Amino acid sequence: MNKKYLRDLMNNDLSPLIKDTGIEFYDVEYSNNNGKNILTFYIEKDDGLISIDDCELINNKISDKLDEIDPISDPYYLEIASVDITTPFTRDKDFKKNLGNVVIVNLYQKLDSKKEFKGILTDFNDTEISLELEKKEIKIERSNISSIKLSLFD
Repeated sequence: MNKKYLRDLMNNDLSPLIKDTGIEFYDVEYSNNNGKNILTFYIEKDDGLISIDDCELINNKISDKLDEIDPISDPYYLEIASVDITTPFTRDKDFKKNLGNVVIVNLYQKLDSKKEFKGILTDFNDTEISLELEKKEIKIERSNISSIKLSLFD
């Protein structure tokens, strides 16, 4: 499933349905877990406290629209989840918040024969990020990043 398509669906078709709730979409993910297709929408609030009631509210607000649009031809489970420190980040404000932190970056295409890097996020712009590794700094094109998240263990 095309990630850009899902993000466009989230931002253009579904976000207007939840704008009055005080809850925002953070990201969307389509995965297969033990043979089950799962469409997960990550949500957040300014105060950071997402409850089960919040997840149920968002589920109820977007389910009918998803059925109408029918974005995925195969059967899938809809999941609404809160953002936590293991959630990959994609937005500039998340990159800014994580400057100076150790992150794990997974790539679509190999760079220096590797598809995963762990280092300190030192800089970013619209097109690339900079990571400080043990002996050097590298630049990675943002378009080549499949996921980036905070490392739980430095």
